[in-house]
Amino acid sequence: MPSFPAPIGGVTLRTHDLVPSIVFLVAYCCLIPVMLYRIIDKKSRTTIFIGTNAFVIERVVLFCIRTIVSAKDGRESDAVTEYMQVTIGMGFVAIAQDVANLLRSMLVNSTYEYPRPDARAPELITPSEDAGWSCGLPLSAVPSLAQETKLPDMPRHRFWWRRFIDATTVLFIISIITGFIGNSLLVIQRHDRNKTHINQVLRYISTVLVLWVTVALVIVSVWAKFKMPRVDRRSDGFMIYLSILLCITGIYRSYAMSNITTELTSQAPGSLNTPADKTTFYIFHILPEWMAAATLFGFRMREIFQTGLSGDNRWRDERPDEREDRLEEEREKEEKKKAMIQVSVASRFDDAVKYS
Repeated sequence: MPSFPAPIGGVTLRTHDLVPSIVFLVAYCCLIPVMLYRIIDKKSRTTIFIGTNAFVIERVVLFCIRTIVSAKDGRESDAVTEYMQVTIGMGFVAIAQDVANLLRSMLVNSTYEYPRPDARAPELITPSEDAGWSCGLPLSAVPSLAQETKLPDMPRHRFWWRRFIDATTVLFIISIITGFIGNSLLVIQRHDRNKTHINQVLRYISTVLVLWVTVALVIVSVWAKFKMPRVDRRSDGFMIYLSILLCITGIYRSYAMSNITTELTSQAPGSLNTPADKTTFYIFHILPEWMAAATLFGFRMREIFQTGLSGDNRWRDERPDEREDRLEEEREKEEKKKAMIQVSVASRFDDAVKYS
């Protein structure tokens, strides 16, 4: 009988999957209100976490399906198995890309001159409203710089940090493409040895690329902790923690993909359907993902990393004339906003006098 790569997490079985599926379904459902609050709350709203938002919603769907299938103790269809392989494989890629964008904000913010000569007046802006207004949190949050009042601008460092994260974005795109193709065809083509080999190679490429990136994020974050005193220590600590969580998932996937089985429902060693295999899957694949998502939503990452609404998404620094135009436009918007508020207040006052 021909063999093929065992699906990550195995197929859904009542004896092994019902309880953990319910537990993680509840756990991810608990993240939905927090996620919605972060979207609604102006002070913590940021578009950086679009991938993680989609990931949480998708995980709720995934564990709903696993709970239903395991509760009925039925054999899931090949289509459902393929869907699960795709979504399980692509989930941590979305989180890793969002974490990489957080690192970009942290590193880029640390390279700006402080105080910024082009900063708007305090009444027009707060640090959480503009990722480039200051280098991270207040200087008092960085012990080595607490007494320093001026920091030089570092445009070349800023340029290369942006190119580094841009490179990781390219790797993430390659990972998504190869992972989607390899995982979506894994089950339906399992009896074709040549196609199975190609799909397995694509799966390895997808997982290893993300693992390399997450390891690089850990290395850069640890290096910044000791070699970049301008980097905020709190945000750097979060970066190390989040990157290590994603590394755990990547390492597990790299190990689990080497397992071979002859039947999807087999519970022989290497099938990833045994109790030990299932326990390992939920602890080292699913749990770190949930912990990473819970951390991203549980703390005000916009304030901690000073991302602003959309993070640092510039290819290059603004030219002086571009900066002046932007600041002038922002001043005009602020003046119009104040004028509208004054008109509204005056109108309400007149109405109150009229009907009194």
